[in-house]
Formats: sequence, structure tokens, C-alpha cells
Amino acid sequence: VPPAEWAARRLAAGDLVTLRAAVAGGGGGGGTDPVRTVAQVAVLVAATVVGGPAGAAIAIFGSLAIDALLPLDPPTAALPGGAAGQPGADQRYSVAGAQNRGRPHQPLLLVLGRHLVHPDLGAASYTEFESADQYLYSLFHWGLGSPVVSDLKIGSTALTDYQGVTTEWGDARGRVGLIAGNVDTVEGGALESHTAWITRTASRGTERVALDLVARLFRVEDDGDIARATVTVKVELVADARVIRHDVVLAHDDQTALRTTVSYDLPSTGVQPASGQWVVRCRRAAAPSTEDRHYDDVTWQAMRSYQPDTGDYTGQARLGVKIRASGQLSGRLDRVSGMVQQLAPVWNAAGGDDGRGAWTAPMATRNPAWIFRWFALGIRSADPPRRAGSKVVMVIASPSSERKERR
Repeated sequence: VPPAEWAARRLAAGDLVTLRAAVAGGGGGGGTDPVRTVAQVAVLVAATVVGGPAGAAIAIFGSLAIDALLPLDPPTAALPGGAAGQPGADQRYSVAGAQNRGRPHQPLLLVLGRHLVHPDLGAASYTEFESADQYLYSLFHWGLGSPVVSDLKIGSTALTDYQGVTTEWGDARGRVGLIAGNVDTVEGGALESHTAWITRTASRGTERVALDLVARLFRVEDDGDIARATVTVKVELVADARVIRHDVVLAHDDQTALRTTVSYDLPSTGVQPASGQWVVRCRRAAAPSTEDRHYDDVTWQAMRSYQPDTGDYTGQARLGVKIRASGQLSGRLDRVSGMVQQLAPVWNAAGGDDGRGAWTAPMATRNPAWIFRWFALGIRSADPPRRAGSKVVMVIASPSSERKERR
């Protein structure tokens, strides 16, 4: 169909459309640039006519000039599970961790008064696939004590303005059920062979492993319709001489990528690996299809090792956030922030049973005297008794001039 007739030629159901490039018009999109091609031919002709050293110089400097004036377009990046330019390029959204950072082996945050805070990461972030959507799991640490956190934002946008976001604050012990607090993630690899295994080693003490699989599975029929394709992935969990086998059957009939997470609980009893580490290996059950219109590419994208979280988080403000990748939230997230107000007892001169005054329950205050007193007395819990606080000696004078010291 000539381009001049495209507007008048309507497509009907079942029509099969094939596009091909002609040597005309501009380049781009990774195709051949006809202007560049003509320039290269001209340089070769000139070099041949002149000949000798001068001709060689024309060929060299002519090629350099073409590269400078008519650079090649960069190739389209391949997406998970497929090669660039092939049908079924992944159009699904992906999300990476926020730009907040952890500070391993450094003092925990302690907010005095009211401040804008970019919290530390309280654990390694990780992602999982659920019904083809990707979810990011992150844990943020807002410091010691019992601060009130408000105005949560990702970048400059309020967290409540996003869809697909779930939050959970830590309980009395600071534990957050929404987030696994001790997860290690390693990359997998493309499953291209039905005979060679791709092997990864789980972290020491792992209780559960999860595998992210990304596949392009479909067939193009003679009439252009998209049909279902399947592939089976062999998974083996190995501990010394013990092998636990699983088959994962993937089936799809769409050009978008199939994304799924499969997880396995490791036995807590019986034979355990002498090293304390399980080996996980994957391969295809059958060789990839060699048909031009049959796509069955599979990638083991990542493996996660879930280990027990034995940390003591009493007296710490921790927030778990689960984020679904979408048009609103994708790629590398901006930093998470919030307004943090520390609570401290304040002096109520009219309080107390005898009317001589009393300290209130912790509340918001900007009085530096009350904040310092709260800090000096220490942030305490049952075990251990002190979480943070000053080691100075406070000398408190009573109305009767009696002196009392509290360390």
C-alpha cells in the first residue's frame, strides 16, 4: 500500500500488516539512515578514483567526518526477557528503591524538637512480583523514642496522592509485619540451556527463597493471531546430598512480559547443609524453540534469601512501605521524607493532686528545657533500660533548697 493511500485504506479484522523500510526519507529508530549510506558510498568512490595514499586518506578522514556529522542512532535497549526490536517488548512498570540510604554501624537517628527528616533505611529494600505487577518493599527508620511523623512525601509529592501504596508502623517492639527485615538479593541469569544449570547460593540461615522469573511466551499464527506458548523451568534446592525438585510451568499468550515470583520454604528439620547454606539451581526443561514466530525466552531475574530478623527494635520508630510500580511510581524513587515531632513530658504548674504541679504525659513541645530534661533522663525501655540519653548529672533545686541529683 503506497503511503499516499494509507489514509484511505482501512484495516479490517484479520488483516496482517507487514512494514518494511525503503531507501528514502530520514533514518532513526535504529534503522538504516539513507543519507549516511549515500555519504559512505561517495567516500568510497572518491577514494577509489584518487587511489594511492591520497585515496586512503580520503577514506579515513571521510569516515571520521561521516561519524561526526551523521552519527549512528544508539540501539534500543533490550528489556527483560526479550531482545530489542522483537515483538513482545516489556511495557510493564518496574520500580527501584528510594534514594534514602542506610548507615550501617552508625548511631541511630534521634530527633529533638520538630524537624524535616529524610529517614534512614531500616533494612535492605527488595521487590516481588504479584499478579504480574512489581511491588517494592522498604523499611524506614525515623529514630529513637516515640516521635509523631506527619506529611509523608516521596520527593515533593504527598504519599497519600499515590495509588498502590500500603504503610504499616512498627508495634510496641518496633516490628513491622509488612516487611521482611533480613533479605538478601542476588541476580540470576538467562535460562538458555536445557542441560546446563544456573546456580546461586542462598545466604546462611535462609528460611525461604524466592525466584523472580520473567518470560516472553507467545506464538504468532499464520493469520497474525497471538497464541499461547509454554515453557517449564526446573528448580532444584540442594543441601549436601539432599535435592528438592520443583517444576515451574509458565504459559502466556501476550506480547507483554510474563513476570512471576515463586517461593519455597526450606526445611527446618531433617538434613541441613553442613555449611548452613542451600544451593539453588535452575534450567529449562527443553531447548528454546527455533521457530521464527515462536517466542519462549525465560530469564531468572533475581533470587532472594529470607532470613530470620532477630533485631531488637524496642523504642524505635519504624515504618514499612509497600509500593506498586505504576505510571505514577516507576524507576528510581525520590527520597522519602516527613515532619518528625518528638514527644516529651512538660511541666504543668497547676497539675498534681496537691496543686504543686506535675509532669504531663509525653506531648509535643518546642521548649528546649523540657526537651533537654527528657533527653537527660534517657530514652528507656524494660530491657535494656537505656536506649539513648545524656550521661550528665542534673542538679535539681526544690523550693525547700534541698538538692537532689539524678544521673
